[in-house]
Amino acid sequence: MPPSHIINRVLSGNEGSLSFQNVSYAYSGPNTDSFRLNIDISVHTPTKLVILGPNGSGKTTLLRLLGGHLQPDSGHITLGTLDLTTLSARERPTSTVFQDYALFPHYTARKNIEFPLRQRSGLSKQDAKGITADLIGKLHLENSADVLASQLNPGHRQRVAIARSLAMKPKLLLLDEPSGALDPSMKHDIISVLNTAYANRWVDSLVIVTHDLDFTFSVADSVVLLDKGRCIASGNLAQLYEHPTTPELAHYLQWHNILSCTLTSGGTLQFDGGSVFVPSSWRPDLVRGATKLTLLLPTSAVRIVDLPGCGAPTIACTVESYLYHGPYREVLTALGPTTSPTIVRSFIENGGAIPKIGSRVDLALDLAASIAIPKL
Repeated sequence: MPPSHIINRVLSGNEGSLSFQNVSYAYSGPNTDSFRLNIDISVHTPTKLVILGPNGSGKTTLLRLLGGHLQPDSGHITLGTLDLTTLSARERPTSTVFQDYALFPHYTARKNIEFPLRQRSGLSKQDAKGITADLIGKLHLENSADVLASQLNPGHRQRVAIARSLAMKPKLLLLDEPSGALDPSMKHDIISVLNTAYANRWVDSLVIVTHDLDFTFSVADSVVLLDKGRCIASGNLAQLYEHPTTPELAHYLQWHNILSCTLTSGGTLQFDGGSVFVPSSWRPDLVRGATKLTLLLPTSAVRIVDLPGCGAPTIACTVESYLYHGPYREVLTALGPTTSPTIVRSFIENGGAIPKIGSRVDLALDLAASIAIPKL
């Protein structure tokens, strides 16, 4: 094992990036389908990185490869100039907070944090107690410190597991579905803990596996989106959300209005169920003449209007249902055939006129706020 002072010297001021260089891992078994992960990505560090993807996409496999709990079949995993690939989990500058927390149920919260410090780091009892007391204060565990782990609620067990990992002073703190077992108030507490830990440099980088987009938007700087063992997008979260490059990415990041259409030579967008005329100034880079597109429209760029004098491209739809969001309602309208219509969403503030379900309405589309992705 490389001594810790060598690891710290290699990483100090020179992290630069966390890289998976042509990393491949496959598994199969009698009770599972075969699966292969093939990843080639690099993410600037320090960062708060969230790994997204549907079930079975390879998120947890990627996290376990990074943590040293699995070894890749090929490729290299590096942090700065340090090659992690052949290092065991104990040798890596990482610590993992598992989905089930992996606490000793018969130990108190305090002892769960202190025990690995003495076993793995070889600290004296006095030093281990000092570090433990410091983390108990930082993570506001004073009232739970001497309670058995088995008697703590999920939110406090999560805090103890995070404190135990932070006690090891990792460069990368890895978390597997940290919000999975938490109610909304507990989830927001953990979001605050993680953001505070990063802001105060209790850890250099966070790498989080989750399917929870609310959690992602509250924590992440950057994201990696996996599907079927491959990376389909990676980069800054805000940039990917504001400018998705594929319909799949837009769908996963919860763009609700994802509409298939054709831009005709006559200057109209032809949908399955209607069309809108577009000004020549809209997207002059697009080739007119049966150019097939996926049109992304923010919900805020769609509004119900009275036709006379609205001054915007409009399309007729049928009101399907409403979603109540406190200060406003989200209106779901159907465009196209009744058997398989495209659902278009818009907002109405409370107090505004609410059309009846089943009625026909005209939607004005703010095309300047749209993103048009040509279909290959």
